[in-house]
Amino acid sequence: MEDKYKVYRGVYSSGLIKDFAWYFASSFLPLIVGFLKTPIFTRHFSTESFGSLGIVQITYSYLGMILFSWISSCLWRYYQKFKQENRSDALNGGLIFLASISFLILLLVSSVLYSTEDDTLVKQIILYSFFYLVFNQGLMSYLVMVRLEGKAMTYTIFQSFRAVLGFALSLILVFYLNKDISVLVGSLAVIDAIALLVLLFWNPLRARISMAKINRDDLKTYLSYGSAGLVMNISLLSLNLSDRYVILHADGLGSVGIYDQVYKIALLSVSALVSVFFNTINPRLFRELESNFNKSIRFMASTLNLFLITGMPVVVYLSLYSKEIASLVLGPGFREAQGIMPFVFIAAFLQGLANFYELRLKFSNRMKLLTLIFLVGAALNLLLNVILIPNFGYFWAAYTTLFSYSIMILLFHWYDKALFASLKIYRKNILRFMGILGLQSIVFALFKKFEPGSVYMIILGLIFVLSYGWMLKKSGFAINEESIPR
Repeated sequence: MEDKYKVYRGVYSSGLIKDFAWYFASSFLPLIVGFLKTPIFTRHFSTESFGSLGIVQITYSYLGMILFSWISSCLWRYYQKFKQENRSDALNGGLIFLASISFLILLLVSSVLYSTEDDTLVKQIILYSFFYLVFNQGLMSYLVMVRLEGKAMTYTIFQSFRAVLGFALSLILVFYLNKDISVLVGSLAVIDAIALLVLLFWNPLRARISMAKINRDDLKTYLSYGSAGLVMNISLLSLNLSDRYVILHADGLGSVGIYDQVYKIALLSVSALVSVFFNTINPRLFRELESNFNKSIRFMASTLNLFLITGMPVVVYLSLYSKEIASLVLGPGFREAQGIMPFVFIAAFLQGLANFYELRLKFSNRMKLLTLIFLVGAALNLLLNVILIPNFGYFWAAYTTLFSYSIMILLFHWYDKALFASLKIYRKNILRFMGILGLQSIVFALFKKFEPGSVYMIILGLIFVLSYGWMLKKSGFAINEESIPR
């Protein structure tokens, strides 16, 4: 009982709450900016323009995943290990060497894409996307180390800086200088370049690079781990983005623009909060997994419990009010796709849930199984999209994404039943909160039949949130009492 209380107390310690507050702040401004940008720019640019922007951005997302993301995953995986061995400079130097090779490949591919494209707007988006990817990957790699060191305040400052200044610059370029939609990417590239330069000159982590300490064994380790992660990350990206290519082929650029913007704003609403959660918990969780994998299940169970009871209401409330959200943040030409939003909310939540399984499989060296599950999910999603979208419309892209994530979660559970089994001590508490949310959903449906005004709907939502928060606080004290050693 003593150990269980220590685990519980570790999750809800003041240090983690402080970090959570900082990481919440780091996501709050980007979230607000995202909600401001969407209604402003979807009312200014056409659906076809957003279609062109979306297709190029998705293409560069794949390039970034193929060329750089696996390098970042190596940094996440080996940073604590190399730090413990006092070899951090060797890790940084080796990964920068690999990133330099990836940069040359990106330059070659981008040159081919740019030179073979006839549309002037698309050429401009390609050019800006190249620079944005380069600067963003450099910046985010350094910020990974910042997060792993638990420097939440530094991370928050830079994320807020990027979001606000990038938004301000895009507004100036679009509405004052009358630039086209390509500057939505160009403004981000400029801001990330400035932020990267500031970080490199300031160097708050005092990170060092030593190319002389690079050796083949280390590079083989990175390539072995990164290759498995690469397949997994491409599969994950395909789950979220490959449907745009199918929609382009079936319905054209306009439908791509509509679906892409609605999907992004829905995904941002949940994924930003999921990111806050994992940014807060990952430094401690990685240390637990690295130092003692078997005992880490207790800490992971307590964090999973927290993830469920705080994440479920977000998904439910956003789903209930998806129509109102769409009217507020989307231009008239984009609101036809508001029906996909609840499915995206749930899929984003399941993606966060899959992170727990992913970490356990990574640190237990079961990369082949992890890769296979992600491949199954991506292949299933793509197959269903190819069959269903041309026949039933682009709404089915959201349905198939949620279905594919659900299958992946079932597969994860089949091969790793220990994770949910460890939730036994929290099971009653989780079911209680699920019952509260179910009851609130029924009340919402009955209330909406009377077609109340917006003010009454907002008041009802506030009642839901406050009542859930009160129950959460009450339940938290109950858990604490039950966990005190007797």
